[in-house]
Amino acid sequence: MATRLFSLFFFFISIGIHAQSSTKELIDSLNSINDHQKKVELCLRIALSLQKTEWSRAIKYIELAEVEATKTKNSELTLAHVYVTTAKMYASKEVFDVALKYYLKAHDIYKKNNNIEEVNKLENNLAIIYSFGKNKDKALQYFLNVYRYQKYKNDAVKLVKILNNIGTIYLDKNADSSLYYYQKAHLINKTIKDTALKIYVSTNLGRAYVIKKDYKKADYYYNEAFSLLDKS
Repeated sequence: MATRLFSLFFFFISIGIHAQSSTKELIDSLNSINDHQKKVELCLRIALSLQKTEWSRAIKYIELAEVEATKTKNSELTLAHVYVTTAKMYASKEVFDVALKYYLKAHDIYKKNNNIEEVNKLENNLAIIYSFGKNKDKALQYFLNVYRYQKYKNDAVKLVKILNNIGTIYLDKNADSSLYYYQKAHLINKTIKDTALKIYVSTNLGRAYVIKKDYKKADYYYNEAFSLLDKS
């Protein structure tokens, strides 16, 4: 159940773009520098490169990143960055209780430093994690916080993503509410040029109509998704 729902949500993430390097090259670079901030970034990149194949080693580099973060000029915010990466890694393994712990640590730091953009990203991700537990109300509270913020920012792409996420919260318990939010996302989707996002929302609308046993509408949205896929 968790795996199925996990694929229906959008995480809000910040991804650094780096040139492709082998794990060995990254480790060699780590061993050759003294700059603590650069060491943190390299440790995180090494951990991410190892997480699918050598989990225990990946965690050791996360732990090293934490140690190095405490030695940086802006140690608190650097630690928050490490915590977010750690949370994402545990979430990818569906160890949601540990992911939640690290997201909350980062959330506290960003909130204390009044970094609203990062708080917003984390509240979306916290809501997704909460949605897999028994605290659906907490998940919805965070999602609605994010929705209000993105509405204020008028970011159409992120609005579609958060409306999709709210719709997914309701998917298995209230299909009508789910459809309400998916349809709002679908309407905004018409104003943007993100084909992948349109495919995603149309597919979720199809899922919701299957739950409603309205197979005609389900087929309509599934066909819409397939049509967009063929054109992409």
